[in-house]
Amino acid sequence: MPLLHHGERKSDGTNSRGRGFKKRVQQEGTRLSGKKENTLRVGTLNCNSLINKTAGILEHLNDQLVDICLLQETYLRKGDEAKFQEIKDRGWEIFSAPRKQRAGGGVAVIYKAGMCVKANTLKNFNTFEYTEVTFENSLELFRLINVYRPPYSKKAPYTQSQFLLEFKDLLEDTGNKVGKSLIMGDFNFHMER
Repeated sequence: MPLLHHGERKSDGTNSRGRGFKKRVQQEGTRLSGKKENTLRVGTLNCNSLINKTAGILEHLNDQLVDICLLQETYLRKGDEAKFQEIKDRGWEIFSAPRKQRAGGGVAVIYKAGMCVKANTLKNFNTFEYTEVTFENSLELFRLINVYRPPYSKKAPYTQSQFLLEFKDLLEDTGNKVGKSLIMGDFNFHMER
């Protein structure tokens, strides 16, 4: 399955290289069967607040023919009914998992209206937020897992080692489930050469 790649986001809507999200997203389609009409485009994007960028993000996903997108740092809250309705009014559905302990964060999966996507029950982890959805075509079941690991800070004092221990549990749990799995998101790992 394909990925939409993204860079770090600044508060002005650009990434660390100064380009806006529309310029930095790359994508590919993948076929779920041998038929061209069964192509599904899956993306991931750290939107650094869906609240004030909903129209632009959904427009871009439509332009790129994305069917399902895994979003990190949505900043959505449980009671954001007006925002959920705006998303629906634009032809999308959403499963949102807001951050419970403090402001910011949150992950969501948005998908084109009419797709049969199911949200799954989740385990609790301390070092990252995630959501999991499944959908199937006539051939097989697919499992999409959206992960957001906040960078180390006073509010999120978890090391990479602590994250990797918990992430190992997620991988083991996922490996025991039926279907093909795809794990995407923002892990906040910065690799040095």
